[in-house]
Amino acid sequence: DYTLVRSINIMIERIENEMSSILSTDAKNHWLGVARFYRGFEYSDLVRSFGDVPYYEREIKNTELDLLYKPRDSRNTVMDAVYEDWKFSLENVRTSDGDQSLNRYVVAGFISRLALYEATWQKHYYNNNEQAKKFFELALQAAEYVINSGKYDIVTDYRSMFTSKELKGNRDMILYRN
Repeated sequence: DYTLVRSINIMIERIENEMSSILSTDAKNHWLGVARFYRGFEYSDLVRSFGDVPYYEREIKNTELDLLYKPRDSRNTVMDAVYEDWKFSLENVRTSDGDQSLNRYVVAGFISRLALYEATWQKHYYNNNEQAKKFFELALQAAEYVINSGKYDIVTDYRSMFTSKELKGNRDMILYRN
């Protein structure tokens, strides 16, 4: 299902084409970073489930049948685009956008996990050491960003954390639901 990918591509096009004169450069890059993070997240999930998938970086209209029914793009082609989306997100998403909101630390945490998955897939399944190295380095960069911030730590015991009614302020939580 490409519903989310389509929505994200529409968001990206509207930010770039209709909001450029309204948003500051920082705000524009933040929202593009958020959208590109989610697009990369969604494509990494599609690739994990199906392997090669069609990749779309813009909204496809229902009249563009040649694009709607195009053949699958290779996993590496799709994941190269995901890599670029994630790199952009790591550089542009705000470090703080309020409690329980997506921020650069949340983005880095997810990218670290997802890039590590892709790197190990590339290394052990495709035997593509070059692609694996690229994603291992991205995973490391994202993880180091979170670790070196000093904002987070593993300090709370399991029972206290999972029986707590309030997680705000807990150094173990990068993203939590109140």
